[in-house]
Amino acid sequence: MSLFHLSDYFLLRTPLLPAASAVDLLTITERHEIEEKLRHLFQNEQLKEALFLASPAFSAEVQKWLEYKKESSSKMIASLLKYAIRMSTRSTPFGLFAGVSFGNIAVSEKKVSLIRSNANQAVLKLDTTILTKIIEQISKDKRIYSQLYYRLNPTLYLDGKYYKYYQKVTNGKKGQHILKRIRLTPILDRVIQYFEHNKKTSHYQSLIDLLQGLGASITHAALFVNNLISLGIISSELQPNVIGRGYLDSLITTLERVDKEGNYLNPLLTIRKWLHSSQSVIEIRTAILKLLQPLAPDLDMTNSLQGDLLIGMDENNLSDTALDHIRDQFQDLLPLCNQAKLTDFDRFRAAFSVKYEDRMVPLTTALDPDIGIGYGRQEGVYNITDEILGEVNNITPAGEKKYGDHHYQDLVIEKFVESVKNQFTEIQLTSKDLDHIAKQRKQTVNTIPSSCYAIGNLLRSSCQENLFFNLVTIGGSSSGNLISRFAHLDEKLNNKLKESADTEQQQFPNAILAEICHYPDNNAGNIIYRPALRKATICLSPTIDKEQEQIDVNDLYLFIKDQRLILWSRKFNKMVIPRLTTAHNFEQGMNIYKFLADFQFQNNRLDLSWNWGIMKEQPRLPRISYKNIILSRAQWRIHKLAKYRSTPQPFTKNIQAELAIPAMVIISSADTHSLTYS
Repeated sequence: MSLFHLSDYFLLRTPLLPAASAVDLLTITERHEIEEKLRHLFQNEQLKEALFLASPAFSAEVQKWLEYKKESSSKMIASLLKYAIRMSTRSTPFGLFAGVSFGNIAVSEKKVSLIRSNANQAVLKLDTTILTKIIEQISKDKRIYSQLYYRLNPTLYLDGKYYKYYQKVTNGKKGQHILKRIRLTPILDRVIQYFEHNKKTSHYQSLIDLLQGLGASITHAALFVNNLISLGIISSELQPNVIGRGYLDSLITTLERVDKEGNYLNPLLTIRKWLHSSQSVIEIRTAILKLLQPLAPDLDMTNSLQGDLLIGMDENNLSDTALDHIRDQFQDLLPLCNQAKLTDFDRFRAAFSVKYEDRMVPLTTALDPDIGIGYGRQEGVYNITDEILGEVNNITPAGEKKYGDHHYQDLVIEKFVESVKNQFTEIQLTSKDLDHIAKQRKQTVNTIPSSCYAIGNLLRSSCQENLFFNLVTIGGSSSGNLISRFAHLDEKLNNKLKESADTEQQQFPNAILAEICHYPDNNAGNIIYRPALRKATICLSPTIDKEQEQIDVNDLYLFIKDQRLILWSRKFNKMVIPRLTTAHNFEQGMNIYKFLADFQFQNNRLDLSWNWGIMKEQPRLPRISYKNIILSRAQWRIHKLAKYRSTPQPFTKNIQAELAIPAMVIISSADTHSLTYS
């Protein structure tokens, strides 16, 4: 029986333009022909809007050129060509250059049925940097902040004579959470206890009344509360909530209650109407900028809007039987699952076992860098006594080699040498090869995540009956990690994600699968918003949401059982399994966030990628496949040259002939991938 089971849906990622558009452009050699082709292409309103959203200034220059009001330049044509190729070949959603569409996997005689329509839908939203700056501006208005509810920082905990907590420090779009320490005083302790007895939430006026009851004047009471806000000990209900209602909708709902004069509410209501209007992106942005200017006068509005594209499809279906063989081959590939190196989590688990043995310890204590073990590289960890900041420079271990030996390196070398002898022919792994790899492992792979995803390209060969799958990556902890950010585009996707989360929870009847709720910074804010998929959350950011059960950080405990770390809620008397159903890279996050995110993968990280190991830097690498799955495409590594030794075209032709590079390849540099044709 297969360990892998297919869901009944998928998400198709598609460039705005067909790949043929890029091929047409790349096969033209004369500049004037390229210009005319681009001029014709960018008469399309959808392309104009996509370009405008990505770069309003460049779009304005292109528009002048399209109207024959401006001469072209080599730089402009080169940039426009890159944009056109990007819109034709890269399916990674970015603005309106590429989009997504919901598809069904069902019983069907037709293996693949993909038919596009012209009904693409652009969905716009305010950039989170803009939105948070507006919130900052609103939060300075006493008429507003004095009517708001405030929530105690959920990361706050007591350590002897000090309270410790994480505070977000923002520099533009980037943010860092630093560990602060503030001395316990009778007044501060009384305020925090008041929050604790009121579900960690209080109205501003209630805090003023509390402090006045303790003997403070109204002036000193207001000053004390405002200091709590500025220090990040409490935060208002205006702060963005990454789960549930959208950022703007949440803000408007709150303002409808507190902004009686409509100074902020009315322009935001108008902005929301514009975001949902059927006008062009250019008209929408122009109107919104006028409305935003009074709300955030000093803010750079260049990237004020973010966009997602829902691709119109008349048919978007895959046959389940067509995918069955690929699913079964995933199981065959389990011996490839790369053994985890000594990660932060492994080191922590070992240290926890030594320090605490079989004791149950509060999570905050175990992660504390002073009284516990700490976690990760400890960057951003500072001690603050009262208002004096003292930086703690932690020593970090030397970095490991990027590429190293692994459990099937001998087979890699053997296969590589064999391929080289045969002019770099494709390496086709066999079941015998996988059996050999399985024997090299120190342990058997018999567990996989309860829910996972696979992303790649589904390919069809004219001479083959079965489909091929170019595997980009496969992993977990959840099937929704890469697609939850698109749930707002399609109600069907939203519902299926919730069904998948419910199914996942059913596999753990004696545990609570809890979503990690955290707002790292404004950069991440645009991609981490997602629906409420689970019934419980572990809140690391101050939010006031009564729809979900919130598990307090101070309610979580750790202990070791059967060499596994167990996270336990005393309130619910159950094991808690964290989930982070986003694609956010949490590696540089604050230690409690990174710990909970790493916790998802304890003993069941799934990675079926082909590992070249020490061969990774070879100038040429052949394709690797197993039956119908392409594990690694053929690769050529060409060093960047300062100057050509001859004119460009003959030079590239020589390299192409020398290395046997196909006419059409993808050039990759870091995270940038561009199609080229020669």
